[in-house]
Amino acid sequence: ALHAEVLEFAHPVTGEPMMGTDIQIELPPGDAVRGRALADGTLGCTVCHSLTPVGPAWAASGDQPGLTERAALRIEQADYAGEAGTPEQYLIESVADPNAYLVPGFTANVMPVNFAERITLQQMADLMAYMLSFR
Repeated sequence: ALHAEVLEFAHPVTGEPMMGTDIQIELPPGDAVRGRALADGTLGCTVCHSLTPVGPAWAASGDQPGLTERAALRIEQADYAGEAGTPEQYLIESVADPNAYLVPGFTANVMPVNFAERITLQQMADLMAYMLSFR
């Protein structure tokens, strides 16, 4: 029975552990270069999070701080309804469960809700290393 449970949370090809929705899980060390490749390619994050008004841009611009600082500010807001206690957890939550907290002005279900089932722990670690580089 335990074997079957492990397989449910493993990548079907590589056998690597999948992310799931536990935002407090300890991630392996991440690599920002691989994270950027995921964001720009496989996961397609930058389609909405860089050049279009669909999602917030990650880099700082004007009076808008970068993603890491925004995440830190967000979890301190009175209206924050998610479960994150750190900027990294907030960003993990935003990827793994994007409807846990909606930034005012953004709509539910615009971001795919199945990333937690599609990416491995290592891919999430790499993506976080890249995302957290935006101060």
